Amino acid sequence: MIEIEIAKSGDRILRWDGRLLASRVDPRKEAKDWLARRRTFINRVRRVFVLGLGSGYHVRELAETTSAEIIVVEYHHPIIKAVSPDLSAFPVTTINVERACELRGHALVRETVRESFVVLDHPASVSLNPGFYKECRAILVGRDWINLTWQWKLKGFPSLDSEPRVQTGEDPLTIHDLDGTELVKDSTERERLLLKALRELVK
Repeated sequence: MIEIEIAKSGDRILRWDGRLLASRVDPRKEAKDWLARRRTFINRVRRVFVLGLGSGYHVRELAETTSAEIIVVEYHHPIIKAVSPDLSAFPVTTINVERACELRGHALVRETVRESFVVLDHPASVSLNPGFYKECRAILVGRDWINLTWQWKLKGFPSLDSEPRVQTGEDPLTIHDLDGTELVKDSTERERLLLKALRELVK
């Protein structure tokens, strides 16, 4: 159930099932603080995924300070309906899914994971449905074997399962071996070593 309240600052904020989705004191300041802790890499990527729309202030703050395209993943449609009018002037796309796996079929998501992007969490939103948002993050960053393989295929590479993860007679690589790949001049060989190390790390 969605409710609308007025913060001490006079700004409108949302409450969902009894949980506030922004500061009851000053949601704009809270949004600035949220962004200040997450600025790393934002200006170096083409797109930013934000997990959770909340009351929208963090998304607006992000839109006002970056040229990157913003994609918000939100579970609750009523929240989108309540906040979207306030964000209509900004280049923000909102994706409403009830199952995280639906992200794999979304055209914009498929396009974005081939490029440079960063994923940011909105804590108040994530707390409403932590399991859902944890799965969304895993899909977007390729955190497990299934999602790593999915992203690898999207980029046009052969399946990661097409050959053994550890070939006979070879020692498995470790995370420390990833550093050494910077010294390999042949890019094809470097990719092979990186891939082999990734297989070992996520198997």
